[in-house]
Amino acid sequence: MVSIPGAGSELVERLRDAEPGDATLVRWGAVTDMLGYYLFPVALIVVVRERIPWSSTSSRDLATVAGVLYGTIGAIGAGILAAAAPPLIESAAPGSRAVLQTLAETVEGLWQWLEPVPFTVWAGGVALALRVHQVFFSALFGLLAVGGVLVWVGRIFALEPVLIAGLIAWLIPFPFILATADWWDRSRTEHLHTR
Repeated sequence: MVSIPGAGSELVERLRDAEPGDATLVRWGAVTDMLGYYLFPVALIVVVRERIPWSSTSSRDLATVAGVLYGTIGAIGAGILAAAAPPLIESAAPGSRAVLQTLAETVEGLWQWLEPVPFTVWAGGVALALRVHQVFFSALFGLLAVGGVLVWVGRIFALEPVLIAGLIAWLIPFPFILATADWWDRSRTEHLHTR
């Protein structure tokens, strides 16, 4: 979901306005987000760790730890949302909407204040590792890293256009880049290196 700084963000508004019948959709949406956008990429980050032509083991290790941290932070946010939001949506208790808003703002804090930092380190590290042998994919990972920086800067300084530009640069290409196996095919990069 696209989020905008302040209490008027889309996530906060959607959860605040959710009806009891929306609880299941929120739960499964968050579970899908956790699995598809965080845990699957972590598995891929770990697998490709040895398949990218890193310039050093320390840059490889830093990028890998940052990538795993990104996925962990995001999965925690999605897990909190999946577990806590549905009962609050279904509740008729007087304070449940205020708690739901606090929950949404907490998850946004994880996703837009904390998560962009390790994501940017990982994407930037991969961009640098691929810059010689996979120029196109290096540029795409560079775009992801710039998106992470823009999200963080947009959030910190409450600059809505910067935040939205960062989300577009990050969230739209990310699944497509992960789904394209070419960028981490070591046999291809070794073949290019021997020419």
